[in-house]
Amino acid sequence: MYKLMIVDDEPMVVEGIRDGIPWETYDVQVVAYAYNGTEALTLCRQETPDIIITDIKMPGISGLDFISQAQQIVPHARFIIVSAFELFSYAQTAITLNVQAYLVKPVRSTVIVNTVLQAIQNIQNDRNHPKFQTGETEVVSYNMIEQAKAYIDQHIHEEIALGDVAACVNLSPAYFSRVFKKEVGMAFVDYVRLVKVKKAKLLLTTTNRKVYEIAQDLGYQSIRYFIAIFKAAQGETPQEYRNSHQRRRGDTQERR
Repeated sequence: MYKLMIVDDEPMVVEGIRDGIPWETYDVQVVAYAYNGTEALTLCRQETPDIIITDIKMPGISGLDFISQAQQIVPHARFIIVSAFELFSYAQTAITLNVQAYLVKPVRSTVIVNTVLQAIQNIQNDRNHPKFQTGETEVVSYNMIEQAKAYIDQHIHEEIALGDVAACVNLSPAYFSRVFKKEVGMAFVDYVRLVKVKKAKLLLTTTNRKVYEIAQDLGYQSIRYFIAIFKAAQGETPQEYRNSHQRRRGDTQERR
């Protein structure tokens, strides 16, 4: 689950972003919020957030100064500015700080969600494709890929980490990620998600297990996140998929 922090001197803004969006659906947890940059820096050290939404104009240090200092504390984090000030100088500084996005208030919740999801995608890319280690060859055997797939199948009931699978085939995570995508045709995280969805479809159509039980069986701590993943892949929720499959099966039996 990705950790989100919100920094704004307006309590209504903080509460709106914190409570107005079902973050768990997107595998995001609000771990901290602050009303000024000084307090936010302390929380950064304590909570090490992955994504930080911040205002610019705040008491004490500005949002831009906060970002500059916070990047030294959480260099992996992605920053999203949400400000009422659409000034070129601010935007220019934001670019030099490599912020994820500069959003101007008022901002719709869907825009905030989409921006956070893009930040998550960038974090995943950073994790999966760091600099390749030197000394590793560009050759990997077919058996290694099959071994990785077998590991995924055997651990389908758990949260499957790229590093664990890479260690299983004696490759560095970065190199394994690159080779896996090249050989399989999709990123590691997408393949794991596909395998889990296929297993979910089998359980939905061959057992009477409840949806939340199937989510737990597949290593998902959040049922809402599991439902969102399934719907993104199938175009319908797990329960809708089960119902439509039962109707199709009933129609087939009637024709017989």
